[in-house]
Amino acid sequence: MKRTALAACLIVCATLAPLHPAPPVSAEEAYSKVIVHLASWRHPAKDVLARHKVVLRKMAFLRNNTYPVFFVDLPYDPQTNASRSFYHALYLELLEANGHCDYALASERDRIRIQIKWDKARETISEDIVPLQKSQASR
Repeated sequence: MKRTALAACLIVCATLAPLHPAPPVSAEEAYSKVIVHLASWRHPAKDVLARHKVVLRKMAFLRNNTYPVFFVDLPYDPQTNASRSFYHALYLELLEANGHCDYALASERDRIRIQIKWDKARETISEDIVPLQKSQASR
């Protein structure tokens, strides 16, 4: 029941995303840590991505290692209505796996970063899709 309520809130909150400031997406942005050797990296989020057929390419962290950015190859275009239910389920499972902490999915192929923010007070998540700048892909 709670998962259904969160999914419904995601749909509503997706339109409210601009109300939540997003982390910067600029050439000056520097990752505090990058993990490229993923074979030995263990985290529940890695299993969630694999279950959803999302290929994890690398991990990076912003905000002094507190904001994970999963660099991925996405199986479907997240900007179409046809894939909304797939991505809502993925966002919710990743949120749980990440301890209800904000995170982002970056797709270099699609040139986007999907920023997921958890509002603890309202128990809702919001989604903000922003362009991924070329300089971020090469870090």
